[in-house]
Amino acid sequence: MKVVGIYSAGSTTAGPNEIARNLVHSLSITSTDTLSSVRGIHFDGGPFTAENNIVYVGLDASGASTAAVSGVIGIYDANSTAVRNFYHNSVYVGGTQHSGATSTVAFTSDGASNTRAFHNNIFVNARSNSGGTGTHYAVSYNGNGANPTGLTANNNLFFVSGTGGVLGFYDNSDQITVSDWQTATGVDAASIFADPFFVNPTGTAATLDLHLQSASPARGAGAVIAGVTDDFDGNLRSLTAPDIGADEFCFPNDANLTALTLSSGTLSAPFDANTLSYNAAVSNGTATLTFTPVRSSAQATVTVNGGRAATPVTLNLGTNHVSIAVTAQDGSMTTYTVTVMRRTVFQDRAVANAVSRDPGVSGANGAMNVGNFAFGMDPNSAASGPLVYTGTFAGGGSITATGQPITRTEGADRRALFVRRKDYANAGLTYAVRFSSDFSVWLDSTATPTVLADDGTHQIVSVPFPAGFTASGFFGVRVSLP
Repeated sequence: MKVVGIYSAGSTTAGPNEIARNLVHSLSITSTDTLSSVRGIHFDGGPFTAENNIVYVGLDASGASTAAVSGVIGIYDANSTAVRNFYHNSVYVGGTQHSGATSTVAFTSDGASNTRAFHNNIFVNARSNSGGTGTHYAVSYNGNGANPTGLTANNNLFFVSGTGGVLGFYDNSDQITVSDWQTATGVDAASIFADPFFVNPTGTAATLDLHLQSASPARGAGAVIAGVTDDFDGNLRSLTAPDIGADEFCFPNDANLTALTLSSGTLSAPFDANTLSYNAAVSNGTATLTFTPVRSSAQATVTVNGGRAATPVTLNLGTNHVSIAVTAQDGSMTTYTVTVMRRTVFQDRAVANAVSRDPGVSGANGAMNVGNFAFGMDPNSAASGPLVYTGTFAGGGSITATGQPITRTEGADRRALFVRRKDYANAGLTYAVRFSSDFSVWLDSTATPTVLADDGTHQIVSVPFPAGFTASGFFGVRVSLP
């Protein structure tokens, strides 16, 4: 009984034929006949080129060993017609031989004098004896003596790793080392014996993967073959030093994020890898912001404003542009931009009171928002009354109520009293007091305000009326924001 993944028997006169980019895997057999076999690809008559094929035999769809007593062959070159080219194929034989003396081989060729070429292939036999006594070869060529007629072979990678594993069979003898093999065959001068570091050679049908890892010795160890310009996946091959096997290793090109969070505030929209621009707003008290980007690929690198991702970004008041650059291992880059608005103290209060951030817009109490902010008045109340100060001009009093400015007299001392935010400098507020006797001509005060009361948030301060205004006159406090 034979189970064969692909059987090729082309015309001996037409051609050449091309057998390329096939994936053969998970062939299974339960026969107890030692003459039974599993063959990934069986090549019979006809000229052909077999390139960029991946063959995985000896393990079934679940990743379990199969063909316990059968012969297992990855690729079988079973005919001696001329022009039989095997380029850039990857073969893996796995599993366990439980009984019998049947041998297995990743690649074997019956041709003895026909034109045949074996270049840039990976032949791995990891099958192991566990009750069986067979030999498990990576490769077998037919022929006698060094440099048999018609054969060229080079830049191949051979590997065996199981109990009973032997590198190769040639001229009716086991060839144990690469040196033995090269001496006996006269070919494969640049071929190597090494683990190719497949991504997942023992997986299930869904997870098996004979692509190369970045540390594979097969990388760059091949020779350029005219006409073979791409690999199993269609990726272009190196024009100077291609990889051995069906896969031309490509550095990951994933330069995306899967998530982006901020230490304060939230993005203006849920993060999506394909959305590159976002907005965010933070409070005035947020002087720095840390961004936490999550890479889609572990091989990618991330910078924030050109520095380490974990370094907090210092925020200026107003608009800040932050760039998060993701660079894939192949050098491709994606840049995400977050425009962060660091609010002023006034804007924080507007947000807290759910009112307009425009200082010139009036609140429900009829006063402009800048006045409500400066004098500690509630913009959502129906009306705001005057401030209430409990105490004397000597200071040390208390603030009973914040509100509109007032005039207060103690004896001959007449003063203008108004509420001032304790953080007015940080908030960017300016308070300018001026006096008038007729509302047409105004005199700017040059006096330094005296603090009469302080509750930690607001202060009540006083400014004396200048000479000539002590018995009558008016005052005003002009407040402004940048």
